[in-house]
Parts: sequence; C-alpha cells; structure tokens
Amino acid sequence: MCFLTVVVALQAIVLGTTASRAEKLVALPDILDPSSMHVDANQLYIVDGHRINVYALDDFRLLKKFGKVGEEPDAFRSRPGGDVKLFVDVQSERIVVNSHERVSLFSKDGTFISSMSPYPQVDFVAPMGEMYIGSFYYIHVGTGKSAKHILIFDENLEFEKKITEGFLGSGSARGFGGPDRKIHVDVVPDYYGFSVFDDRVYVGDTSKGFSFEVYDTEGEKLYDILKDYEQLELTDAYRRKRMKGISERPFYRRQGDFVAVDERAHFPAFQNFPVTDAKIYVYTFREIDDKQEVRVLDLTGDLERTVYVPIADIKTIRKNTYYYLQKNDCEEWELHSADLGTKIGRDDDKI
Repeated sequence: MCFLTVVVALQAIVLGTTASRAEKLVALPDILDPSSMHVDANQLYIVDGHRINVYALDDFRLLKKFGKVGEEPDAFRSRPGGDVKLFVDVQSERIVVNSHERVSLFSKDGTFISSMSPYPQVDFVAPMGEMYIGSFYYIHVGTGKSAKHILIFDENLEFEKKITEGFLGSGSARGFGGPDRKIHVDVVPDYYGFSVFDDRVYVGDTSKGFSFEVYDTEGEKLYDILKDYEQLELTDAYRRKRMKGISERPFYRRQGDFVAVDERAHFPAFQNFPVTDAKIYVYTFREIDDKQEVRVLDLTGDLERTVYVPIADIKTIRKNTYYYLQKNDCEEWELHSADLGTKIGRDDDKI
C-alpha cells in the first residue's frame, strides 16, 4: 500500500515577505497524461491525451469525460505522425478545441455542436464574440525563421483581416530557408502569441522586450504596453536542460549535422501571459526556492503586485487563484491551488 506524504503549507520568502498558502485540493486518479488545464466560472477542464475531463469547480467531482480520435465530425484529428495535440479555450459559452486542421465546438457539458476546418497553417483559434482570433504559422523566406500572423476570422472561420505579425523561436525547426541552409533552433525561444479577453486582443512579443500590443475587434491597435525590465542571465543549468530536450527531438537525431542552435545571454522578458478577470498574469523566468514569479498587471499595463507560485507544467489562473497539477509519491496526479491575492514583492514600475 502506498502512503501519501503530508502536504505542508508553502511559504516563499520574497524580499522579506511571505507568499500566500498553497494547498492540495483533490487527487485525480483518472488523469494519466495531462497536457493542459483550463477553468471558467463553474468548471475545470483537464486535457488528458485525446480526452477532456470536466470537473465541477465547487467540489472537483468529475462531471464528464469526452473525446476520441478519428475523422468523424465529433472526433479530434491526429497529426501526420499519429500524435494528438489539443489546444482548448473555455472562456466563451462553448468549449473550443483545436486539433490537427480541425476546430471542434462543444457545449459546456461536453455535447458536440459542430466542427470546422481552419485556414491552412492556422495552429490555434480562440473565440472573440461571434468571431475568432487565430495564429497563422509559416517559415519566412530568406531568413528561415518561424513567423506568425495574428488573424481575424468570421464565425465560419473565413479569413477577414490580419492584425499583426512577428517572428518567434518556438523551439522547433525554423526550416531550410536561411542563408546557411541549416535548421536553426533557439536555445531559449522568444515568446510571440496572443490572448483574448472580452473585446480585446493582447499580443505579447518578447523580441521587443516586456512588450504587449492591444487591438480591438476590428484589428485596430488601441495602445502599447512596454515596460523596463531586469534582464536575467541565462543559467548553465537551463541551457543544459534545453540542449538535452533539443537533442532528443526526432529531427535532430535525423539531421543533427544540419542543425544550428542559436545562443543568447539572457532569458526573454516572460514565458507567457494569460489574460482573465481583467488582469494580465505574466509568467516570468525568475525563480526563487522552486517558485516562479508572476507579475499581475491591470489591462493598461500598470503593475498591481508580484507573487510567487509553485513551479508546474500544467497550470491555469482564475479569480486570483492559481491551479496546478503535481504528482504525489505514488505517481498519482493531484490538483493544488494557491491564492494570488496577497500583495508581496516590490511594486515599482520596473518589471
């Protein structure tokens, strides 16, 4: 019989103050291989392989499990290599699931509504009212760098307008389009992506620093958020971890002689940024005692507070609560949470 360790209160010492308490909520014996977690006002959704588990947010009981792989209209499509990767959005009245070249719509109880084929090379779409915002991935001719367009689509996923574009280093191959004819990979990639909240699109671009651009439903820029920030020196430990991951990828094993790894001296300004509950939650690369820094900004970019949360690969935020998954001593997944409402750390304008 396996006995679980006692979960103790998590205390992070940050600039002479203590972080808020973290606690275990529930064990999740049904979860085997989670890839992401999402939450709305009433439910929590965990993507587990090709299935989505739906839990009640009040008592975390399992309400429904749905999802299958195939070509049927209600199924999720696998990639050419056979793997299934799902990107999920639950902020509207529907569950929007992105699989390979398919967008599937479900009700909040997991009932299938319809599916659509997105614009070619679109890797993710999220609803904004009756429209959709999506990211279009391509290889930039001449440099071989990965690039993305942020696009507006109508309710049928028909292309309407490009909002903006930028380069990124997603950690994947940039292609053979560069001058040296090699596959370029960033040892630590910049972040370029978007988040939708209400009738605004927030585009983050760390190639410009701690930078966000905010657009309306017509794709018109409303304002920029650009903050001074402290550059963190890239550690040898992180570099070794990244190189190990790169070397284990199939394309590196097949074409290692044609791969060039691009170095950098400092971490990017941030890792990613969910926008929810009228706040921009920015995950940075700063870590203290196995905890990660989150900068909480208002929608105009003013810094409200700094918090430190347990480091986790599977995590989400809702109503100032940080939900995350971690394994116990029995290798069973558990759901934990931490309060983000406690004001700690420095609140100057420099990020």
